[in-house]
Amino acid sequence: MEKSTSATCVAILFCALILNAQAKPNFSGKWVSIGPADAPIGLQQTITQDATTLTVGHASEGGGHKVVYRLDGREHPSTMADIHSVARAWWNKDKLEIHRVDNYPDGRVRQNKQVWSLEPNGNLVIESTDGLVGETPTERRTIYKKGQ
Repeated sequence: MEKSTSATCVAILFCALILNAQAKPNFSGKWVSIGPADAPIGLQQTITQDATTLTVGHASEGGGHKVVYRLDGREHPSTMADIHSVARAWWNKDKLEIHRVDNYPDGRVRQNKQVWSLEPNGNLVIESTDGLVGETPTERRTIYKKGQ
């Protein structure tokens, strides 16, 4: 009976470790950018997340900006002011990938790719590649600390 109990405990522990390793982080909260030096320091974002959507917003003139991403990997359109976008967001293990294409009224097209993750200390890291089509994109790694 002892061997059976030990084997069951080991199996349960193993399953718990696998489930924990595959858990998707929740990015909800108020975040403030803290670096690196080439990133905009002090940028504040409010993020809400549930099982199906991620909403990212920040204060600005005219009531602020907000973008909603569906987390199912399918393309979905959105509009902010007169910019029309198509985005896809999906989980790659414990990281969130977001690809967005913004179409401006003057014909410019901007492509943005982001990979979101949480560091062991709880900081949010967003690695992005962003730029207008036809120009060299900018790569950036921005770190955010949870605010109050």
